[in-house]
Amino acid sequence: MRREVAGRVNGLRQRRAVLETPVPLDVLDNPAFELGAAPADGKPAATIAGWEVVEPRRGSLALVPGGGGAEEPGRALEFSSSNGLATLRSNPFAAPASGRISVAAWLRVADPSVQPPLRIAIEGVQGDREYYRFAAIGGLTGGRPLTGQWSQFVLQVDDLPADAVESLRVRFDLLGPGRVQIDDVRVFDLAFDDSQRSEITKAVSLLEHQAAAGEIGAALASLDGLWPSFLEAFVSDAAVAATQAASQPEPTPSEVAPQAPERQAGGMLDRFRSWWQ
Repeated sequence: MRREVAGRVNGLRQRRAVLETPVPLDVLDNPAFELGAAPADGKPAATIAGWEVVEPRRGSLALVPGGGGAEEPGRALEFSSSNGLATLRSNPFAAPASGRISVAAWLRVADPSVQPPLRIAIEGVQGDREYYRFAAIGGLTGGRPLTGQWSQFVLQVDDLPADAVESLRVRFDLLGPGRVQIDDVRVFDLAFDDSQRSEITKAVSLLEHQAAAGEIGAALASLDGLWPSFLEAFVSDAAVAATQAASQPEPTPSEVAPQAPERQAGGMLDRFRSWWQ
């Protein structure tokens, strides 16, 4: 029993480390707007691969130079509303099993003196009702202002309904006239804010203390707690292996093979970490 408890505690320590570098879910068809042809003759359009404007009479899309979060500038999307509510939404995808979802997007405006009334949102279908959660941005009450520089904005939902929510989509709503530039939209299921990560760390630290002190009964009870159970259920062995590989020291030039998966993986995880910070 001592060995079993020690093994589970060690596994929880490794799973906790995964949360420092949240990896996006592969659910968006075109998260950085690099796919699909540009609108003909540079004219505004209503769709691009993986994204659509719900009411084309109210909103339009145009491609602009990117630069938010990506290693290479690439392309970004400018979403505009000319009259009333305009909605841009992604392809549908399944809800994460963890019951959590976060959306991170890089946003900017060409003229910071004009703040668009913007929401970044998640929509879905729950039974016969629409599921909708949002964060206010820009010109909306309580919204964080947009600037002329690329900045990351995050919507975090910790309590997806226990009842199945189907056809989730990332959604941007302009509630009135305005325009915003969007780049590198990512969806996460294991992204936590500082206070939540602190709670998880305390839960794992308590287990480490109990195991080291030989308090096996107390440790077994703690293992059934919220955060230990969550880590064991939703942080996979593959995610642990990827994090451990990324944390290995980089090889010297003489040790680098033509294809170095460890270095490639590490660079990608470092990129995701910088996005979330």
